Amino acid sequence: MADYRAAALAQETLRRGYIPAASVTFSEEALVGIMSDELRGFVVDLLRESGGEHLVVPHTIQVQPGVTEYRLPPRAVTNGVRRVSVEIGQAQVQLPQISPDALDGSSGVGGYFLRGPRLVLWPAPTQARTLRVDYLLRPSQLVTTGYGVVSGVTVAGPTATITVAWEGTPLTTGTLDVVRASPPFDVLAVGVLGVVSGTTVTVPVASVLEMPEAGDYVCRAGESPVPSVPLELHALLAQRTAWAALSSIGDAGANAAYERTQEMRAQCLALLSPRDIGARHYVMSGLRRGGLRWAGRWAR
Repeated sequence: MADYRAAALAQETLRRGYIPAASVTFSEEALVGIMSDELRGFVVDLLRESGGEHLVVPHTIQVQPGVTEYRLPPRAVTNGVRRVSVEIGQAQVQLPQISPDALDGSSGVGGYFLRGPRLVLWPAPTQARTLRVDYLLRPSQLVTTGYGVVSGVTVAGPTATITVAWEGTPLTTGTLDVVRASPPFDVLAVGVLGVVSGTTVTVPVASVLEMPEAGDYVCRAGESPVPSVPLELHALLAQRTAWAALSSIGDAGANAAYERTQEMRAQCLALLSPRDIGARHYVMSGLRRGGLRWAGRWAR
């Protein structure tokens, strides 16, 4: 089975940069650190440009009457959101983003705007509602140890017990992530409270987006042994890391590494856009159009 973890990708970086395997300057730890930086910057920028809904995960907020400001998920890229919708019965009605400079109440249409790390609803809600906020999840810090490899999962009522084999020091009870070990390496649970006892980790079923399978990973929240982006971008990430490493020491090979990085970036962007390679027909839901009128009247 192919090894997609950061340690293997660090070896790929050495090969692409013609860096000696015994390099003191660029140890595995140093390369994985550089790789994490490029993952959260260069690769995220590419995925946002592609517009393919990569890295998007849901988050729910319980809205209280009269309360207008709610803190955004701390791992949202640039404190941003992809979409905001409100539950009305069984439907999800998308709310419009409005300008904070035009809150004169004359239009009768409300929605939300962003203020620092907070989402602000306008006008103030008059009853309890559930908001769904879809956002881009910031890729995790890459690690080479200190995580668990899943060997089995048992679901009993509201909890799931995950059996793991620890790589390095076992984790302790606290906030954890669960990460898929195979493409597209998505995060299956974001910041879930896990209770650790030996080689078992117990988590609430309701907090898991999708149940893990054998081979997946249990990690500290915000960490992952594998880059949580499509496999097609892993080689680009290794190439970009090689360029960053070589340029940091003024190596003559940095220019060639940069040119190859740009070529690969263009290739990857062409692969990512469009994500749906068939004919695309977009339909505007009547619920959403009605939701724009409803948004200014939270009580209904």
